[in-house]
Amino acid sequence: MTDMNNLASSLINLGQGILTIKQLRTMKVPVLAIASTALLAGLAYRILKSPGAAENKELDKKPPVRTPGVRENAKGAAATAQELTDDVSARIHKEYVKYKKASVAKMRSYDKILVDLKGKLAEAGDEVKDKYKEVLADAEKRTKQLKNSMMSFKVESKEQWAGFKRDFTGDLESLGKDLKGIALS
Repeated sequence: MTDMNNLASSLINLGQGILTIKQLRTMKVPVLAIASTALLAGLAYRILKSPGAAENKELDKKPPVRTPGVRENAKGAAATAQELTDDVSARIHKEYVKYKKASVAKMRSYDKILVDLKGKLAEAGDEVKDKYKEVLADAEKRTKQLKNSMMSFKVESKEQWAGFKRDFTGDLESLGKDLKGIALS
């Protein structure tokens, strides 16, 4: 118990900044570490709490003479919700535009691959033409469908955008793998 009292008095002295060198030498390192951590935590709390005190003073001011009615509060809440919705919509639209650019660029590269494959197919024999004619037609059809779905998509909600992006990315990657598979064979 006396050790605890000594520790408490040492901590108090440390907080007041009046520990002597001799006292510091006799204290164990963990005790000093705990004390300094507690002191720093207290200082950090005090520093971080200061701006909050100014905000509380503003809240303690008298309310305006005319208190808004329930209807006005509802309008304010609706306006705030609309601002949040507009902000989310703007962010999603920005992401959509960026994604659309990248996807269109990828589809253009797939178009070039298709043109190259068609050129090679024209030079190939009848046996190869028969084998890959339908595969290329299918790849071309899928490319057109992807382009149409990208161009006709309208962002309406975050969930809808996430689903579209997931499905479209999967379809686009699948098409890319198929085209590379055709090119390798």
